[in-house]
Amino acid sequence: MWPETKFSHGFNLKNSTSAYHQSLIKTAIIACKTLTNGTLNAWEYGNEPDLYRGSTRPPNWTITQYTEEWLAGTRLIDETIASTCPDLAKASTKRYMAPSMSGVKLGTGFTPVEAFGAQIDNQKIIKQYLYISSYLAGATQPGVTLQRVLMNHNWTVNFVNRQTAFASFFTKAAPDIPLILSETNSLSSGRASGISNTFGAALWVLDFGLYCASQNITRIHFHQSEGAAYSAWQAMPNKAGPPATRPPYYGKIAMATFIGNEEGVQIVHIPRDSVYEAAYAAYVNGQLKRIAAINLRELYPTQSRTASSSV
Repeated sequence: MWPETKFSHGFNLKNSTSAYHQSLIKTAIIACKTLTNGTLNAWEYGNEPDLYRGSTRPPNWTITQYTEEWLAGTRLIDETIASTCPDLAKASTKRYMAPSMSGVKLGTGFTPVEAFGAQIDNQKIIKQYLYISSYLAGATQPGVTLQRVLMNHNWTVNFVNRQTAFASFFTKAAPDIPLILSETNSLSSGRASGISNTFGAALWVLDFGLYCASQNITRIHFHQSEGAAYSAWQAMPNKAGPPATRPPYYGKIAMATFIGNEEGVQIVHIPRDSVYEAAYAAYVNGQLKRIAAINLRELYPTQSRTASSSV
């Protein structure tokens, strides 16, 4: 196990039968016994519930009905944990994620904003706000290329700004809950080999991560799956090839190194004239410590050209 690593556990909300409730109790007992000794980050109850409508819920299932189910389920979870793992039932350790929807969909009536309006956090147990399924573009979307999308600073900026614009509505309802991008990555569905698994994608990871940090996004959860082009590594041999470290891994290492682990770090975005350049400054307690300059111009090994830039 990795030292000092915390884990989030997801409980199933998608099913709502009596057998499911018994399964929920059994799962809560196992989960709380496993995530003791400070290893719990948060509980998640339900993943992408907006997609339940028309599948396991009626098409007209409302945010109020969802909220009622969420509150009933979390009460059952809390009661089970209180009798099994009393230390995790203390008010100071109750930690739930906010509703994890399938994307930013203003105007649908089924977003975390409406859920908070329906008093989903009337017990003040939600400690993290989560977006879910936030991807830069679709893997099969027409016009998607490495240079046009991933190695394009404006595309990244506009994508992140859409998330933070939605967050501005959310923070009015829950100003003390930090913003997290969860299940995010470059191109959705994990495909797009030749784009998401290139070293250009590593530069995108660095640019994306630093811009998120500059916009007060507290954490990013990069989605990984076995064989996906955007994964940082492949742990086992499969049709995609042997076990390997992939280019996005190096982008994450560069991002973490630049942000550092000092107290009082602030990442500042430095605007550039070209969409193929990005620059950032890292301040520690108000003092400039590091500058990152990223050249996003695509270059193949068979090409030979020179270019200059200044910061």
